[in-house]
Amino acid sequence: MTKLGWSGEQSAQRASALARLAVCSSLALSCAWVLQACGKKTDTGHATPVTHASLADAGNGISRITLSSEAAQRLRLEFASPIKSGEGLTLPYKAMLYDTHGKSWAYVSESPTTFKRMALQVSTVDGDTVVYTEGPQPQQQVVTWGAAMLYGIEFGIGK
Repeated sequence: MTKLGWSGEQSAQRASALARLAVCSSLALSCAWVLQACGKKTDTGHATPVTHASLADAGNGISRITLSSEAAQRLRLEFASPIKSGEGLTLPYKAMLYDTHGKSWAYVSESPTTFKRMALQVSTVDGDTVVYTEGPQPQQQVVTWGAAMLYGIEFGIGK
């Protein structure tokens, strides 16, 4: 046991989660900066902002993100569908994000350019697979590559 009452394994899991959060935050900042730079015209000598993403309230403090078709192409998002397993549902681990409070999330595609963050109730993480009991269902497409960038857009990181 450590001073906080956590076992060595729990401490290692928390440290690993914090490291993943730091990486996701860095990616989100980078993406926000790139998207912001995409919206500036340089041929006129004046920066003119162009909106590449819009946010709408989806309820419960979650925003629905709608990207321009250009932004969707530039982000090169990749997707996976959840798979039912004996313990619940599974997704590639890279689809999962942690917020600053340690809560687990994934972004679900509602259309090719519209996305919404959805909570995950994680049971276990087994290597590159996350097993969860509540969250996206098998018929939904979940963002695996680019989720951190959507998180940055949703929360205005880099503005």
